[in-house]
Amino acid sequence: MALLDGVAPLATSFDTVGLLANNPTILAQAGAALYSNSEVLVPHQLYYLADPITNALSDNYVKTVQLIGQLLGLSSQQIKPLRLPSLFNLHQLHQTFKRIQGFEAWHNYGNWLKNHSANLGSDIKAHFQFAASIQNDYLLDGAYTLKNDFSIYLQDLLTNRALLVLPTTAGPAPEKNIDLETGEQIRAQTQQLTTIAGLAGVPQVALPVTINHQDDSLSLISGPETDVSLLKLIKKIGPFLNPSPIAK
Repeated sequence: MALLDGVAPLATSFDTVGLLANNPTILAQAGAALYSNSEVLVPHQLYYLADPITNALSDNYVKTVQLIGQLLGLSSQQIKPLRLPSLFNLHQLHQTFKRIQGFEAWHNYGNWLKNHSANLGSDIKAHFQFAASIQNDYLLDGAYTLKNDFSIYLQDLLTNRALLVLPTTAGPAPEKNIDLETGEQIRAQTQQLTTIAGLAGVPQVALPVTINHQDDSLSLISGPETDVSLLKLIKKIGPFLNPSPIAK
């Protein structure tokens, strides 16, 4: 059975099956059952995203990156900041993702939505209104080209010998009672980070970390076909990053 059998499509270029678990051991076990790839990670380089979004974070970000490097047995020379080329700045990647996702989602559900849009929440309706507007978008071909170019860039950078560390979100969890506009701004900022792995077609795992009594979340991205190996690695280092019951 193929991985996406029985899954309702949204945007074919990005659809995947992910996992949620309350500890890294279960995550690794489920990943071994779900994913069939066998490329083995042998990290010789640890990159961490350097960008205005990450520059605004606390020192805990860099401290945690250094701890991950130590857990992997890497020297300080093997831990380097990664500044994405200007062509692949986070805003551009996010816009590319939105354009492709919108086009493909409308292709899958546009006809249905023409008769059921009244049943949508205002935020989802706005997303699909944008999707409907790009069906003849002259920038669409460029978006697919940039996605392909970025995929080549990041896959070549990581292969099976490097990892990229980045914040999972652009900031702390928002309050439950924030207004819709503020929520969308937070969502857009966070999506600038979450589109990296999706556009490149590589695995990403997010895990909780606790440094200096502050709870946060970091993500690790690895090269293509390394899903199983990445989850095995998280099983080894996860408890050291979050020594609370959730990671034991």
